[in-house]
Amino acid sequence: MSPVDYDSAVADLVSYLSWMSEPTQKTRKQLGVWVLMFLGILSFFAWRLNAAYWKHIK
Repeated sequence: MSPVDYDSAVADLVSYLSWMSEPTQKTRKQLGVWVLMFLGILSFFAWRLNAAYWKHIK
């Protein structure tokens, strides 16, 4: 095996083993983006609601 073929075979093997270790990684990362966006929007609304509740007290 030439060095180029060996490097290619090892890269393929490492990619395969990485995928086999966690096949749902792509789904998990996509879901994580949606969860962070939801939490950001929820935090904004909670912040504004808190300001509205305490507006007359300050």
